[in-house]
Amino acid sequence: MFDNLSKKAAVLSLSAALLFSAVLTPYADPASEEEPEEVEVEEVEEASTVEEDGYPSIRGEMGITIDVDTGEILYAKSIDQRAYPASTSKIITALLFSENRSKDDLLSYTESAHQQPSYSLHTDYGPISLDYQLTGKSAMEALMIYSANDVAYMIADDVGGDADTFVGMINERFSEMGLENTNFTNANGLHDENHYTTAYDLSVVTREALSDPWVEEVLSTDSVIIPTPRGTLPWDNPNQKVSTEDKVLMKTGYTPAGGRSLVAIYERDGRRIAGVVLNSEFDFEDTVVFNDMDRIMDWSFEAAEKTPYFEAGETIETLELEYRPLRFFGPVHTAEVPVTISEDVLYYENGLNREEIRVEVAINDVSAFSLAPDKPVGTAVISQRETTEEYKVYTTLTQGDILRNHMGLYIGTGVGALAGLLAIAGLLLLMVRFNQRVRNKRRRYPRF
Repeated sequence: MFDNLSKKAAVLSLSAALLFSAVLTPYADPASEEEPEEVEVEEVEEASTVEEDGYPSIRGEMGITIDVDTGEILYAKSIDQRAYPASTSKIITALLFSENRSKDDLLSYTESAHQQPSYSLHTDYGPISLDYQLTGKSAMEALMIYSANDVAYMIADDVGGDADTFVGMINERFSEMGLENTNFTNANGLHDENHYTTAYDLSVVTREALSDPWVEEVLSTDSVIIPTPRGTLPWDNPNQKVSTEDKVLMKTGYTPAGGRSLVAIYERDGRRIAGVVLNSEFDFEDTVVFNDMDRIMDWSFEAAEKTPYFEAGETIETLELEYRPLRFFGPVHTAEVPVTISEDVLYYENGLNREEIRVEVAINDVSAFSLAPDKPVGTAVISQRETTEEYKVYTTLTQGDILRNHMGLYIGTGVGALAGLLAIAGLLLLMVRFNQRVRNKRRRYPRF
């Protein structure tokens, strides 16, 4: 919505009727008011691209990169802080549109669409009457490539029956996605205090919306031709990377209150990473937010490496194991048994993952007399925000180690048992001899 400004200026100059839109800010994507005010761009000083801790530095106040397939968070900056998503909001509108309509469906221009400010086909290239229709194909292209605010409301009215119902569908979908820090009040991202999200929540929406086949197809298009009542409107994809060797899908946004925003999915060598940058700066050449995204994406693909959270053989918990050294009787003892993990547990180390990683160890019903180094004693579940992995855990102690701790007891018990056996044997011998003597006496002195 904010790009191809020189091309738009050329088109606008062809018609005196469009001079009105030329005086409006070309960067109101979307405007924060019904009458967009001119945006003051700033000269942005060159900043360091790397923080002291080695993570990339960005101008955006919030940012995230996350593996599309695994859900692992690679880069995180204030990812749970609320922000205004501006026209990146349109990706959820596109997703619901794709799921409920087809390219050949016809959509009628509506009164609520008519009321939307620039960027709008009616405002910028109108007027458009309420009986005007667009195909689903053209509506999706106008929504995602031109970022038309009015077309978002054509879709809302068509899919939802009215805009309020459609916004309800959006928020219901957010609930299904498990998003707790996102609420939308409209279908196009116009500024509203109650229309907000976070970098993390928007990354969830980005992964789902930009993976939709129809949305992906449109965002992969170099240019589109949008029909209007006044003729066709050619419009280039603002994504300058659309024709590069690596596949890149992106959607931009801007409001004065929310700053410059960008959502994207980059694909390299079969791996897909989603990225979000919110509340970035808007410089004269409009490069900052794109540089922000390139910086965190390049780092995520090329420099981000997993490091061990646990190393193989490391003790992750100590098990207090009660047992009787004499197995079935005698005093109860407690042994502190180290529980170890047999392989490296790797993760992307950043402040968020360090804070949120959780370890839950579940121990089986273990006997001190069944311990063996190659026999698992339970499992360890390692959880991060979206990932859960299970590992087998072992103990370095064996039954022999337990027995050696009580050698004195076993020797004493053995000696005592032997003495007892000898005593019993002696007693039995005495009894035998006594009985023998009694029988001998009876033979000598028989009774008459």
